[in-house]
Amino acid sequence: MHVIIILFAGISFIGFSLRFNWWRIPREGIRVLMYHKISRGDAKKEKLRVSPEDFSRQLRYLKEKGYKSISLKELKEYFERKRKFDFHPVILSFDDGYKDNYLNAVPILREHGFSAVFFISTAYVGKDNIWDINDKEVGEPMMDWNEIKALCGQGFEIGSHTVTHADLTEIPREEIVKELKDSKKMLESGLGVEIAAVSYPFGHYNGEVMRIASDTGYLLGIATRHGINAESGNPLAVKRILIRGYDRWLDFVLNVTRGRSHI
Repeated sequence: MHVIIILFAGISFIGFSLRFNWWRIPREGIRVLMYHKISRGDAKKEKLRVSPEDFSRQLRYLKEKGYKSISLKELKEYFERKRKFDFHPVILSFDDGYKDNYLNAVPILREHGFSAVFFISTAYVGKDNIWDINDKEVGEPMMDWNEIKALCGQGFEIGSHTVTHADLTEIPREEIVKELKDSKKMLESGLGVEIAAVSYPFGHYNGEVMRIASDTGYLLGIATRHGINAESGNPLAVKRILIRGYDRWLDFVLNVTRGRSHI
């Protein structure tokens, strides 16, 4: 009987260790957390929807552990080895430009003293998104220009998420140029600020996409590869940590400390 209990405990321990990265050494570097929707809903079906309550708890944890927001400029300087931090640096990023970011996320960010960067797909400003139609997540309202301008006025950063949210690795070169160039131009014209970063839709990019992004004037390219950014990282392939709505609390803690919660 004791042998069975020990065997069961051993198997459970191995299973737990394979599921959760608790055994990895905490990593140094810059964390870029990736969010999408901040609203109530069925997070079990929609991994990209985080409830306001969970988001607030996550920011409370970051604050208690000594994390502070840094800017995109500071991230670029970090890659250039021109910037050091005497605290835990973090960037909170939001893809797509959902209206609930303005309504729900911003008040929570301000409550806990964090900044953020919002990546906008310019063709959908003031409209509903359509790119999640296959995942049955269609019909989500997006921020309008007044709300995006208000974010700038409150000190939040804005980045490009292209014009139409196209997969940049699946379209011709001239369309890649247009997606990157036109979105940057529209945002800079409408907001009166420099747009230094692009978040690649679906996280898809390759060497050509990075070259075009650089030639278009972007200093940073934000990807979806999980991990923590070291000084030796590529500024046009910035790693991020996806925060899922259905993750356990341990997932969040391990994501932040280890760069990912599981193997």
